[in-house]
Amino acid sequence: MGAGAVGFLVAGSFAAPAYAVDGTDLSVELSGTTIAAGSTEKVVEIDLENVGKTTPESVDIIFTVGDLVGAFQFADICDDDPADGTVHCSVDKAFIPEPGGTSDLSYLVTRADDSADASGELTVTVLVDGDDNTANNTDTAEVVIGEHGVDLGVVAEDVRTPIDADASLESGAPVYVDGSITPGGSTAVVATVSNQGDMTADGVRVSVTLPEQASFTEPEQGCEYSADNRTVTCDYSEIMLIPADHDTQDGDATSGGSFWFPAKIDAGVAKSGALTGGSVTVAALAAVPYGPKQNIAAPTTLPENVELLDAADIDKVVDVDESDNTDTYSIFVSVNGGSGGGSTGGDGDGGSLPVTGAQAGLFGGIGAFVIVLGAVLFLVARRRRVVLMTPGDEKPTA
Repeated sequence: MGAGAVGFLVAGSFAAPAYAVDGTDLSVELSGTTIAAGSTEKVVEIDLENVGKTTPESVDIIFTVGDLVGAFQFADICDDDPADGTVHCSVDKAFIPEPGGTSDLSYLVTRADDSADASGELTVTVLVDGDDNTANNTDTAEVVIGEHGVDLGVVAEDVRTPIDADASLESGAPVYVDGSITPGGSTAVVATVSNQGDMTADGVRVSVTLPEQASFTEPEQGCEYSADNRTVTCDYSEIMLIPADHDTQDGDATSGGSFWFPAKIDAGVAKSGALTGGSVTVAALAAVPYGPKQNIAAPTTLPENVELLDAADIDKVVDVDESDNTDTYSIFVSVNGGSGGGSTGGDGDGGSLPVTGAQAGLFGGIGAFVIVLGAVLFLVARRRRVVLMTPGDEKPTA
C-alpha cells in the first residue's frame, strides 16, 4: 500500500434520521481522525448518507487538507494536486446511496516522519446537483496524533441481499442467493472490524442492533440477546487483533476480521425501501503491548464458551479514537416486486475512485468461506461466525 492512497469502501455510515426533505438531500460526516502515537497512518472515514427522497445523478467530494500538507502525506489519484490544499474526487454512480442508504468512504492519511505533534483541520464537502439542503454537506475535524492504545474501527455495509439461512449456518459464512430481501426473508448483517492502533486488542466485543421490523434468528454461542431479539452483544475473547502496521504477511496473526449475524425480516413489512436505524459498535476487551510473538498462530485448545466481561472492565481499555467505533446501516426490503435497493455494483466512469477494501478480500466468491489463518482459527471462525483478514484488506487500495 502506498502512503496516502485514497479509496472508497461501500458500507454503512452514521445515524439514519428520518428523511429531511422531499427532494435531494445528502449529508456527510467525518470520523476516525486521531492517529495513535505509534502508528504511521489512519483510514479516515467519510460517511455519506441519503436523507432525502431522490437519488442524485452525480456526487463529488472535495477534501480541503490545508495546513495538513507537510505534516501528513496525501496521494493524488483524483483530479487535483493535494499540494494546493484540495483534492477533488467523484463517487462512482453505482455507489451513490439511494433514499435511506449509506456509503462509507475512506481516505488514507499517512504521517510524515517529523509529525510527532502535528495537527490540522481536514474538511470534506459533498457537491450534489440539486441538493435541497446544503447545511449538512460539509464537515470538519481535527487530524491529530493521539496517545498509545488500540484503535478499533468498524464498517457495516447496508444490507441488500438475501441469504440461504440453512446453507449459511452450515458453511460458516453467508451464502447469498439471487433476488431482493422480502418480508419474511433471511439476510445477514456483516461488520468488518480492524485495529489501527499501536497496541494489540486482546479480545473484541461486537454489539449489533437491527432496525425495527427485523430480528436475529439463530442464537450464537457466547452472546447475549435483548428480549426483542433486535440487539446482540458478543465477546470474542479468543480473537486477538494486532496493530495494522504489523500485519504484513499471511498465515499469522491479523489486524482485522469480519463478523456476521443472520437476521430475518418481519413478514408484516408493508412498504419497499430502507429499514433504517441499524448499528454496530465495537470495543477491545483488553489492550496489550504489541510483540512479535503475537504473530504466531493461537494454540489449538479453544474455549468451549466465551466469558462475558463486565462493562466496567471494557471502559478501562484505552481506545485512541472512539469516533469510528460505531457504524450504522440500513436493510433494504422489496415488497411485491418493489425496489428494495438491490445489489450495489457496476462499472464507474472516468475519475471515480475505486470501490475496494475488506469486503473484496473477505467474500470474493458468493457463498465462499474465506479464512487465511490456518486450521486453528478456522475452527474459531466456524463457531463464532468470523472471517479474518489478509494483510491490507482493512485499508482502501488504489
